[in-house]
Amino acid sequence: CLELVRRNIRLNQEVIHEGCDVSVLPLLWGSELRGPTVGPFDLVLGSDIAYHDGGRRSLAQTFHDLLSVGEGAPRIVLSHQHRTGQASLEGFLEIAGEMGIRATTIEVDRTPKLAKRVPREEWEPCEVSILDFSLDDDSWVGARYQADPRFVF
Repeated sequence: CLELVRRNIRLNQEVIHEGCDVSVLPLLWGSELRGPTVGPFDLVLGSDIAYHDGGRRSLAQTFHDLLSVGEGAPRIVLSHQHRTGQASLEGFLEIAGEMGIRATTIEVDRTPKLAKRVPREEWEPCEVSILDFSLDDDSWVGARYQADPRFVF
């Protein structure tokens, strides 16, 4: 999984702003944050990571721990492809809400769902949301990460 993220970073190198430090670090959700996983990070990005029932509580705990460092807490942004049944985003948001984490929808998009061996005209649309997470009492200001952007995938 981490190698795929590293590959995506290499493929997108030309759009990564000069001076940005893009890091890929392993993190077991729900485990104690220590060493390089503590940061400081300006921005934590996640893509399609909240769909699995078994990891939702641990992921929410990790979000809470990252957001609870006080001054210098990172901005957490998550993209999520909507699914039905067990893979719904609502289950994760409910658990996160119980931990005092607020999710704000930045954007909802309906994009073609890529499918192997299916002609482009037969691709089905899928709904993708981009969400910004904060603690209920957080007063984060977006300008903080623009001066020295560092990213963690």
